[in-house]
Amino acid sequence: MYAPLEIPKHLTLPETRVFEDKKITFRMMTPADRQLLADFGARLNREDLVFMRMDISRPEAVDEWCSNVECDRTKTIIALDESGGLIGYASLHQNKLLWTRHLGEIRLFVLREYRDLGIGRVLAGLVLCLAAENGVKIVEVNVPRIQPEVQRVLQKLGFQPEALLTDWLMDPEGHTHDMIIMSYRFDDRIERGD
Repeated sequence: MYAPLEIPKHLTLPETRVFEDKKITFRMMTPADRQLLADFGARLNREDLVFMRMDISRPEAVDEWCSNVECDRTKTIIALDESGGLIGYASLHQNKLLWTRHLGEIRLFVLREYRDLGIGRVLAGLVLCLAAENGVKIVEVNVPRIQPEVQRVLQKLGFQPEALLTDWLMDPEGHTHDMIIMSYRFDDRIERGD
């Protein structure tokens, strides 16, 4: 059983934590991190890239991400190992001009060799704090239906399924997959005292 997700009251980055003797530093990404992101994208294998919204192994995708960070359309918290290499991220995407400005979408990824250490849980807590500080009321995450283990982890962290969209995702080979939208509702948590 998972412990309740720890969401800080205020975001205070950079912050360094130790996970099984591995020092990991969390900080906000800046447009100057372009090469760091490109190097990270180059480390990803096909399996990692299949359900990423953008193929960050491509330079134009890295440029777009950095542009979104610079224009404040995307806020990204990065996790760095002791050598300064990018090993994971959590990003918040919010458009404050739309009628859905109370919604924010998060994306989270940790390199395979750093999984199961708790780094993803910390990133999830930090990005949810970031969402709350930016006025987000409902956080959504999009999960391929064929990844039930991800859905279970998210439910244990307090996310609930909202919708199933048939044939919504397309993998690099052109095959379509169903997508589940899951949400974390801050107001529901406040009412329950979470």
